[in-house]
Amino acid sequence: MADKPIRVLLVDDHQVVRRGLRTFLEVQDDIEVVGRPPTATRASPGPRSSAPTWSSWT
Repeated sequence: MADKPIRVLLVDDHQVVRRGLRTFLEVQDDIEVVGRPPTATRASPGPRSSAPTWSSWT
């Protein structure tokens, strides 16, 4: 496992897609899902400590 996990933000307007991707990613040792907003508007960055290192916008 890496020193720091890859922090992922999942943005999709379909709940089933967000749920499926989250389920898949959360079983990976080096990946942490930090948010799953349904729209880009609600995906505004939060505190720097929760900022993702990768984002999926589908």
